[in-house]
Amino acid sequence: MINSVLLEEFFADDYKNIRILKTFSEAEKVQLSKNLVELLYQNISNKSMSLDYEMLEGSQGDFKQIKSYIYFKQSLDLLNSMQSNLKERINNLDTINNAYQNLLDNTDNFKQGFKVNNELVMMIYNNISVALISSLSFLISTTIDYIKDPTGDFSIHYKSNVSLNKGFPTVFLDSLDKFNKMCVSGELAKFFTITYSKKSFLGIDGYLIIPNIIIILVLIIPLLRELIYQFYYMRVSLSDYIRVQADFIELNQSKISNIKEPKKTKEKQKKIAEKLIKIADKIDVDQKISTKTASSEINKENNSIKLGKSKLDTIDNTNDDLL
Repeated sequence: MINSVLLEEFFADDYKNIRILKTFSEAEKVQLSKNLVELLYQNISNKSMSLDYEMLEGSQGDFKQIKSYIYFKQSLDLLNSMQSNLKERINNLDTINNAYQNLLDNTDNFKQGFKVNNELVMMIYNNISVALISSLSFLISTTIDYIKDPTGDFSIHYKSNVSLNKGFPTVFLDSLDKFNKMCVSGELAKFFTITYSKKSFLGIDGYLIIPNIIIILVLIIPLLRELIYQFYYMRVSLSDYIRVQADFIELNQSKISNIKEPKKTKEKQKKIAEKLIKIADKIDVDQKISTKTASSEINKENNSIKLGKSKLDTIDNTNDDLL
């Protein structure tokens, strides 16, 4: 049963808890899943409150209204144009394209979430948006090279030998892939249908009393947890990730501008390329460190939650019988 999926994944490396879990009835597992979802939700909600979503302010669920949308869209279009001229596909570009389209397809649902101040809907929108922006810049930083030809002109090239699936932190990309699967399966649509079928505001407590909603929440909450913890420990600001996109576009455009002043154009290209290489290294290091730190904290939190004979305990709250 999908109600057991969250529990089994959560306690996958804890053999003692897995043995205890097997003694629970299906009804107990459902209730335990609800308790675990509520606990995880409170943790991510607290962390989310301290995150900086300034670059998304004013968009209110409409990604096309973010301040840096033009840089995102032009960068994505440029990568897609490059891919069409290559004999191979750019790693993970399809994931970003699909997530971008899925986010746009759900604009009305996200806008409604902001209108009624639904925290869970707003968290999904904000963090998928951050993942999109960061993933695109990370893709540019790790797979694009800037090569100077004999004339001194800089060209943009795809490093086909780079695989983001081996050795690179891909939390954001993996999360976008999960988001895409939720959209394809219809789970996200079901979540919105349930959310907006209720006249009153739904907090996490309100969701948990709805029959079968736990099936959807066990997909959404762990996804948000990974995104929020990764974003929380990023030391490179989101504006720097956006800067990558802006410089990427500027470098490409500089090849066809200032034709009457080739020397000035080449100097400008050199400065932009140097900036991109510098921030690319910074982002690569930042992603690796934040991934390691976020993973460590998630594991620490997981280890603090234990199963009793009929309860879910935490180190900080070991006397509450939650079942």
